[in-house]
Parts: sequence; C-alpha cells; structure tokens
Amino acid sequence: MADPRSTAPPTVPLARVRRARLLRRVFFAVICLILLAAVLGGLGVHTRTATASGGGYELSVTFDDITRSGLPGNMGIEIRRTGGGPWPPTIDVSMTSSYGDILDTNATDPEPVESYTTGERTVQRFSTPPAGDTMTVSVDARVQPGVQWHRARGEVAILDDAGRDAVTVKISTFVMP
Repeated sequence: MADPRSTAPPTVPLARVRRARLLRRVFFAVICLILLAAVLGGLGVHTRTATASGGGYELSVTFDDITRSGLPGNMGIEIRRTGGGPWPPTIDVSMTSSYGDILDTNATDPEPVESYTTGERTVQRFSTPPAGDTMTVSVDARVQPGVQWHRARGEVAILDDAGRDAVTVKISTFVMP
C-alpha cells in the first residue's frame, strides 16, 4: 500500500503519456495550419468576377465568393453592348430569388424603374444610358445575419424583349459563420 503522506505523483502508463503528447502535437499543427492560411490570405472574404457573352451583350458580375454573415458586400453588374446600335430604352436584369434571399439589400444604383418577382427570379428594369457601350449597376448589400454555413447558388441574366435569357452568368457564394 502506498504511503498516504507521499507527495510523489502517481505513476502514469507510458502509452498514455505518448498518446497525450501526440494529441498536443496534432493540435499544435492544426493551429499552425490555420494561422498559415490566415497569413497567406486563405481565410476571409473573397470576391470573384464571372463573365459571359450572348444576345448582343457581355455581362460581368462581381460578387462575394466567400463571405461571412452580416458583413457588407457589394455586387457589381457591368453590361456592355457588343452588337452595336443604340441601347433599348430599358433593360431587364434578373437574379435568382433564392440567391437574393440571403442578401439584405440597402441600395441599388441606379435605381430600377420597375421591379417584380416571377417566383424563382427577381427582375429589375433599368433605364439605359443615353450614350456609351457600358452600363454599370451597383448593389449595396450584406449577407443576412442568420445565414451561416450555406452555399448560395444563383444566376444573373439580361432578358431580351420576350423575357428570355439573352446572356446568363452563374454565381455562387459560400457563407461562413
């Protein structure tokens, strides 16, 4: 029987000591990898630009590829006439409603002259510029605070006079907590 007055630590099996040391080393390596990713820019907000052409237009959409909920982000939509000739009086830009649902939109510049929803899409009608081949729409928004660990996929499209897609760009945003 051990002496109850002894101050010597209890004997720990060698296998338990080795397992504890291995777990500390693995934990330390994971923390180092996270810090390295942060230093190299692998964590945080990332933006991306997707471009497509068709129907006499070139459509470029700049959007958040990776973001966090509650952070502000701007979406830029650039429309360029490639077919020559004058602009139509108005142009319809549509966005998948499920993608728009993750956004808390503060402002759109220029303001749309009309906006409506078709169920799966939100369509905004804009007056076209009087001159030039390029039109830019800026959407000031943030990701809804309650959206986390979510991949939102959608499309931004320019609609022709019949309401069909003239050109479509696919977009995707991953929201981290």
